[in-house]
Amino acid sequence: MIYITQVHRTRGVNYSIEHVFNIVNDNLKNCIRITKVILPFAYVRPFNLIKNILYARHRCSGVVHIVGEAHYIACFLSTKTIITIHDLSLVDFNRGFKRFFFYYLWYYFPLRKATFITCISQTVKEELIARFPFISNKICTIYDHIHKAGGHHVHHRKPVRINNP
Repeated sequence: MIYITQVHRTRGVNYSIEHVFNIVNDNLKNCIRITKVILPFAYVRPFNLIKNILYARHRCSGVVHIVGEAHYIACFLSTKTIITIHDLSLVDFNRGFKRFFFYYLWYYFPLRKATFITCISQTVKEELIARFPFISNKICTIYDHIHKAGGHHVHHRKPVRINNP
C-alpha cells in the first residue's frame, strides 16, 4: 500500500477543490492510504504563513500531496512532494508586489522543489510550462471529473508513478 499525506488549506475558503479530492480519495482508498493535514490559517499574513509551515512540517511525512492554494508549503518540506495546480489566478489577478510575491512563493520556488506536478487541464499545463519551462519533465494532466449536476465519475487512465517519479 502507498501512503500519502495530503495537505489542504483551511476549510471554508473556496472548498470546492477539496471536495474534488474527497471524491478522488474515496475512489483510491483500497490502494492508497491518505492522511489529511488541514492547515489552520487561511489569510496570507506573515505569521499565518509561518504557523502553517511549522504545522505542516510537524505533520507531513513520506510522499506529500499539496492540494489547493498552499503550494508554498512545498518549499519547507524535506519529502517527495506532489503539487496539484488548478489555475494561476494568484498571479493573473494581482499586480505589483502581490503578483511578485505570489509568483515566487506560490509557484516558482514550490514548482522547482516539487517532485511531481499535476494540473486539471491541458490549458493549465500549457500556461504553467510557458511560464515555468523547467517543469516540463515533471508535469501531467489529471482531469477534474466533477459534473455540475452533482454526480461524479473517475476515469481510470494510465497510472501515475508516485514512488519513483
